[in-house]
Amino acid sequence: GLRGDKDVALLAVKGDGAQLRYVSDELKNDYDVVLAAVSKNVLALGEASIAMQSNVDIVRAAVKNDTRAISYAHPDFKDSKELAVLAVTKNPKDIKCFSQEIQEICGDTDQVNRLLKAIASENLSNSLSASLGDKTDNPKKKI
Repeated sequence: GLRGDKDVALLAVKGDGAQLRYVSDELKNDYDVVLAAVSKNVLALGEASIAMQSNVDIVRAAVKNDTRAISYAHPDFKDSKELAVLAVTKNPKDIKCFSQEIQEICGDTDQVNRLLKAIASENLSNSLSASLGDKTDNPKKKI
């Protein structure tokens, strides 16, 4: 039926993302349909499949549209510093949608810079760990 027709679903959700609730379960798991829906309506992510609620590109698009979408995403995204940067750039008060840890990093002022420093520090730490790991995990060549 029409509920399972991708072209019809795309037309519907491009007009109003909330229409995602009426499409088939298969289309609630379709990247293109869900991306179009979350770009239009904050509630659409809540109607998407678990897989789509866990897809970083889908969640990023939803948060770009409206930070409140984070509450419909997989809970791990509430710890995302990158998504928090997107959110607080639009509206610093939206930091309350994220985890306590992210809120503590941000403090009350200069939230974006604090988040960017935390991301940089984390990336440096990961790079150092990887470098050290590479040196210690490589077996020595036998002579």
